[in-house]
Amino acid sequence: MTIGLIGLEEFDEARSVVAGLEAYPSFSDWLDCREGLQIGLSLAGVEAALIRVRLAGFALWCDLTGRSPSLRSLDAFAAFVETLRRAPSAAVVAQIDARQFAAHRGRLAAFDGQRDYDAWSERRRRMRERAVAAGLHVVEQPVQIGKFVEWCACVRESGSEAALDTYAALLLEYLVESGERWGQNRHMTV
Repeated sequence: MTIGLIGLEEFDEARSVVAGLEAYPSFSDWLDCREGLQIGLSLAGVEAALIRVRLAGFALWCDLTGRSPSLRSLDAFAAFVETLRRAPSAAVVAQIDARQFAAHRGRLAAFDGQRDYDAWSERRRRMRERAVAAGLHVVEQPVQIGKFVEWCACVRESGSEAALDTYAALLLEYLVESGERWGQNRHMTV
């Protein structure tokens, strides 16, 4: 089990963003509760790790996945980060929805040659299957196409399908770098 933790330096800001965090009057109170949960789970025979995450990474992940920023989502994000940090090799595949496809079809090279979202999705499914068959761990990373288009303009990229997956991989790297195990680098002052 993974327990998410926001650092002291972001705690005050997080209290106004993360539902449920406002119930804790101080970082020390919240840390005591999180560490108490870890100890309680440990006594019950469940291995639990406190994973510190950056608020910006968590907020972005919530936005990309459509989750509301809550303590439950914080724990889910920490688990997501920890799982990916342990994955030996991963193929990152951009994940978009039909609405985004329809809005950018004909204007984005990543969608060229695809008659509709279902055909594009089938092509992507086959691509994922090939990666799994090659022994890779496949991670589907939600992407906001508008942000991808901005990134393409910034780096002078055509907006190809390969660039879309590269962008998803960079986004995933940012999210994964958002976390660290509490206690390994315990430089937060309480």
